[in-house]
Amino acid sequence: MVGYLVAIFLPPIPMLQQGKMGTALLTFLMCCTGVLWPLASIWAVIATRDTHIEDKRVSRTSKAQPTWAQAPQPQAQAPQPQARACPACASPVTVGLTICPSCGFDFAAAARAGASPAAQEEPSRPAWPPASR
Repeated sequence: MVGYLVAIFLPPIPMLQQGKMGTALLTFLMCCTGVLWPLASIWAVIATRDTHIEDKRVSRTSKAQPTWAQAPQPQAQAPQPQARACPACASPVTVGLTICPSCGFDFAAAARAGASPAAQEEPSRPAWPPASR
């Protein structure tokens, strides 16, 4: 109610509150002429009414929004693993070490060779035909 009274008697004020600097200056000039003051007042009342309607619409839609329609919350990233399993003895080896402390398996040499110790010990053979006896 007070907003409408301010819009009637001081039309530039609601325009300034809405951040419309050019419109506030124009309504101020209209008020200074005296003849255009009623038009400036009507313009300010309509702008105030539109602002109140938009405020009600926004508050109503924000209350009615279900929880599933809200933006998903960002999830924390999973921590990086601190250990990896040794392919030779399956004991945990700290990430960054190149030699297993349990069995002495060299990860760097295996990476250069491109094979695990199991593949180095037993050569691959086809599954068919079966091996002759």
